[in-house]
Amino acid sequence: MSQFAWTLISSSSLSVLLTGALAWLTRTWIGERLRGAIRSEYDAKLETLKAQLKSSADAMLETHKAQLKAQSDVELERLRTSLAIAAAERSVTHSWLTQRRFEAIAAIYGPLVQFAELLAQYRWDYEVGREASVKEQRRQETYQAQQAFRDAFAHHQIFLAKSSADRILEMVPKLIQPIKDLEADPEQTGHTTVPYQEWQKEAHAAMDLLETDLRMLMGDVEDAKR
Repeated sequence: MSQFAWTLISSSSLSVLLTGALAWLTRTWIGERLRGAIRSEYDAKLETLKAQLKSSADAMLETHKAQLKAQSDVELERLRTSLAIAAAERSVTHSWLTQRRFEAIAAIYGPLVQFAELLAQYRWDYEVGREASVKEQRRQETYQAQQAFRDAFAHHQIFLAKSSADRILEMVPKLIQPIKDLEADPEQTGHTTVPYQEWQKEAHAAMDLLETDLRMLMGDVEDAKR
């Protein structure tokens, strides 16, 4: 009897133990399944949310990039327009100044050449002993040519290259001195304050400056250098 009871008790204990173990295993398995299901669902929702956020961010980024590009295109076009207007204005201004410089050089060069030619003739008339009427006529012509040169230079020197204008301005006293001397004493043609050879050198130097400026305006840089 005792052996049977012991066996029964042992069997009951084992059964209880097995049942408990099975229940624990069942709960553990179900818990793991539930946690796995929850984790899987959470991961899926997280991936969906991440995809939505990325899509939204990409859309916002593209919109922002498009807006920035549109703004930059507008600013670039505005800048191009401003530069084109400025370039056109500079071109017009440069063309106008170039034309004025051409006119200034021509306005000064012509009277200077005529003055040089008349002074040479005036001096020659005295040296060969021309009659008084011829000499007087030549004197008046030479004086008028000298005045025309001085007036032309005074009115147009502002449009010359500064270096040329300054250099010719230094020459003017020497260029007009023979007329002053001849006005004081017409018979002293060969003994003026500024010798005729020196005057010729100054006159030709002034002509060379004007010719160089003119060639540079026309783009003949090499000729201008020579």
